[in-house]
Order: sequence, then structure tokens, then C-alpha cells
Amino acid sequence: MRVSTVASAALIAGSTQVQAAPTFGLVFGLLKGITTAVHTDINLLLGSLGLGFQTNANIHGQALGYGGIGCPFSYNNQAGVSVSAGLHGGLSHNIGWSAGIEGRNFINWKNFKGNGVTLSGWLVQDKTLDIDWWNKYGSDCDDEWSLTAKLGGQAGAVLEARYASYITTSYIDSLAAAGINLLRIPTHYSAWISVPGSGLYHGNQQAYLKTICDYAIQRHGMHIVIGLDSLPGGVNGLATGERIGATAWFNSAENLSYSFKAIDAILGFISATGHVNAFTVSPINEPCDVTANFATTGGLSLQATNFINTYVQGVLKKIAKLDARIPCMLQDGFLGHDYWAPFFSANANLVIDSHVSFAGAVGAGISAGVSAGANVGAGVNAGVNAGVNAGVSAGAGLGAGISGGVHGGLGLGLGSSIHSGLGAGIHGGIGAGAAVSVKGSLPKLSAHLIAPSVCKQASLLKGTGKFPVFVGSYGIQAQDGNTLSGRKTVYNTQKYAYAQQLSGGSFCHAKAYSNSVSVSGEGCASDYNSFQGLMSAGVATKNTESCYC
Repeated sequence: MRVSTVASAALIAGSTQVQAAPTFGLVFGLLKGITTAVHTDINLLLGSLGLGFQTNANIHGQALGYGGIGCPFSYNNQAGVSVSAGLHGGLSHNIGWSAGIEGRNFINWKNFKGNGVTLSGWLVQDKTLDIDWWNKYGSDCDDEWSLTAKLGGQAGAVLEARYASYITTSYIDSLAAAGINLLRIPTHYSAWISVPGSGLYHGNQQAYLKTICDYAIQRHGMHIVIGLDSLPGGVNGLATGERIGATAWFNSAENLSYSFKAIDAILGFISATGHVNAFTVSPINEPCDVTANFATTGGLSLQATNFINTYVQGVLKKIAKLDARIPCMLQDGFLGHDYWAPFFSANANLVIDSHVSFAGAVGAGISAGVSAGANVGAGVNAGVNAGVNAGVSAGAGLGAGISGGVHGGLGLGLGSSIHSGLGAGIHGGIGAGAAVSVKGSLPKLSAHLIAPSVCKQASLLKGTGKFPVFVGSYGIQAQDGNTLSGRKTVYNTQKYAYAQQLSGGSFCHAKAYSNSVSVSGEGCASDYNSFQGLMSAGVATKNTESCYC
């Protein structure tokens, strides 16, 4: 087993230079008693950790009811909100953003307000975010697993060069200048542990991560959310969930063992930074075992819910052995706060992470058609017939995207024309991919509907309010009618609404080099999905202006 490294780093603006040092995870784990042995028997594993298997999934609360892939809002019949006038944002706000770190104090997500950016495409590669770079090394590869295999002996050099150049300390400076107080950082489990049989690269990820975390914390007082986007075996069938089509994490004692070992390593890393109070741990991202229903309320079985709850209870217990004041962030799997709230005691240091996408949303009223195997159904047949046969099944189209290739960027158009191509790959909340455009017989989500919908309905994400809610990923691209001039209103309206109603939010992508990917309306995908581009265009600034509400 190769040993990951934690580095002492030179904090040089514009570069990420690392100097390898021994990992702290194993030694720290032994001292704190939080190490995990690998078991193939779930009872032996849980017994060794003092846990019991959760079997109460049936007490879950009401699912939020995402009205389409990745979007929790309805766009029809919005009482009290005018959507016919288009974007008319003109309001400015002075939002009292929290300090990401205040001395030695720990944050309380119930009153913390985070203005974040997700560092996607850095330690977890995403083809849709930088197609030219990806094609240079493996145009026929759709996930990092296959890309790493194709690179072979070059994988370490190629990926570590990427880690060093993609996110730098000078880029963190630019984020701070734009008012960012939080970094959400996705990682693969391979950044923390070596798993036998895994095709993901295990090298010096922790070294590069430490450089950026140290700089963001010490220079700019930012809060850091460390996320495990992938878990051994795969958590959602997406490229970033481990590899396309993989969901073997669920119900595997061995994979759960390795997941706990990854948590051990993360806690060791956090402790070694000397800034334990600057971190939140996010142990899972967009879980889904019913992949045909990804990002809808039908995406997670009760059995999978039990398995996730068992894992999260274990994570909470492990965190408490380091310091119970470190928050745990649970990504809701597009089910919402209320679905998960009954499983955890009110005093659990838990924050719910909800994702919001507009590029992948199909709007209210057709989520049932997208779910249950993704057969669009008889109601769409008239429109579908114009492009393909009646009753088109997404098993070969949307199913391929959702159950396997969402991160590969499949774009579908249903109705008067059916086309598939490299979609915008816009995460905006669903990890970059299946942009489902309904043409002809069904309406598409137009950009002018986003801001009023967010103003009216952001509070829905709060649910009963038992736990704080943070929008861990949101974007600004719509399915239709995107305008460059409208970006500021769509961005700032979400920034304001999520801070007012919730604990803030994190923009979906730090960078996106998707200039060759078109959108409906003006510009290209990177004009809407790259925070770097939004800063350069004067859209994302410290000010919160041009808001709809």
C-alpha cells in the first residue's frame, strides 16, 4: 500500500509547491483510537466501532420533491411572483457574511453564513470542465478511473501537475477579493487511502490540499469543507462518484471499512493543520443506488438509506473523538432536509447540504417521467415521435447519462428534435452532466424564471429547520434563454436568498474551460459555469447587487 503524504508547503502566490512529509493520519488515528480495521463482515466491523446497523429508514421524513433532475423548485403557478417581466433585478444588499474562522472558535452552522466556491476539477477530475485538457490525454475516457488506466505509468506525473497548477494560492487571493469566505473541496477516497483494486490514483493529493488549506485559512480566514465525493465501490454511478456505473459501495462491509479509514485520514489531516476549528467534514456526495432515478426523489432505496445512516452515525462518532465541535455535512441525495432529519438527534452537529441545478432541471410535472427507469412516457410520445420512436426510453439516452455518464456530459433534447452531444456538463448541483432539454411538446426552464423562483421558494430547502441547510452547489445556467447580461441577477439573487433563508451556498465550479460547449442563448457554457470567468466579467464581486428580491 502506497502511503499518501501531508506536506509542509511554501505559500508562494501563483504556485502550489509541495515538499513531502510523512502522513499524520495513521499515527494520529492510533493515538486517538479512531483507526478502522478492514472487515468483510458488517457485524464485526460495526462491533469494532461500537456501532449498530441502522434499520429505521421507514421513519424518514417527507422528501423535498425535486421537480426535475437536480432542481427543487417549481416554475409554474408561482403566486405572488411575477415572471412575465423577465429579469428586472435592481436591488442591492449588504449581507453580513460570517468570518470563515474566528480565532480558536468553532463555527455554528445555525448562524454561520457561507459564501463559497466549490473547487471542482482539481483533486477530482471532471471531463466536462476542461475538455481540451482531458482530450489531450484520453479523449475516449469518460471518467478519471479510465483516464488513469490509459495514462498508466504517466498518471502520477500528469495528475500531480494538474494538482499543482489548477488551483493556486493566487487564485485563492482572487476568491477572497470577491468576498468568498468558504471553500468546498471535493476529494476522491484515493487522496486519503490506498484501496486494493481501485483504479484511482493515490499520491500526494494531501500535500497540495494542505498548501491551499493553510493559505486560505491563515491568509484569508476561510472555512474549509473537505468532501469525499467518491467512496470505494461507487456511490452514484457517476464519474466523480468513483467511476461510471459503479454503486457497489452500498451494503458492502469492506467498502464501508475503507470509507471509515478515509475519514480517519481526513481527521488526522485536519488535526495536523493546527486549525481544527476551520473545517467541516462532508463524508458523502449525491448518494444514489437507483441510478435511473438520479437526482429525483426515487434515487435512493430504503436499504441504501439505512446504509448511509449507519455510515454517518459512525462518522459523527469518529469526529467526536477528535472534537465534537467539528461539523459534519450530510449531502441530501436530492431528498431534502426533512427526509434525513428524523434519523439524527437534535443536538447532532450536523448541517444538511442541498444541491440546486437549473441546467439539468426539466421543470415541474415531468419528474415522474424521468424516474422509474427514465422512460419518458406516453405523455411525451407526441413530441418524442418527431425525433425518434414513440415511448423513447432513456435507458439508452438519459439512462446512460444518469446511471453512468452524467459526468460524461450527455445532453438530450426531447420533442421536435432529439440530439445527443457533449452537454454543458453543468454541475450546478448534479455533478456536471445530463442536461435534459425538453423541446416541442414540453416547456424548458427559461433563465428569466430562475431569480423569481429562488426568491419565492429558497425557504423550501429549510424544511422543518431541525438542522441548518447549506446549498453546497448551485449554478446559474438555465436550459433556455441564457443571457450574459442576466448572469449577475441570477447569481446575486441566489447568493442573497440562500444567505437570508439558509446558511448560504457555494457556487458549483471554481473554473470551467468549456468554451466549445454551446448553451441555449448567449455565450458558451464556461460563461455561466466558471467562477473565474464570472469574476473576470464583473458578475461575481464582493457586492451583492442587481438582485430580484
